[in-house]
Amino acid sequence: MTKPKKKTEIEIADDIIRKNMPKAAEVLISLLESKDKVVRAHAAAYIIEWVTGRPLLIIPIESKKRLY
Repeated sequence: MTKPKKKTEIEIADDIIRKNMPKAAEVLISLLESKDKVVRAHAAAYIIEWVTGRPLLIIPIESKKRLY
């Protein structure tokens, strides 16, 4: 019978990250309820990018200065 292979530090870290993915997802989803619209936009963009695999560009459209 062979001994189980000892995990490397990277493998241990990867296991910890994978076990905590539900917590991380909850935090990310909670950002969609932020009072700060920039935070909401970035959280939404991150989720959309993750699901679609396509990067999004967030362009701020509100400015305190009037251009005309």
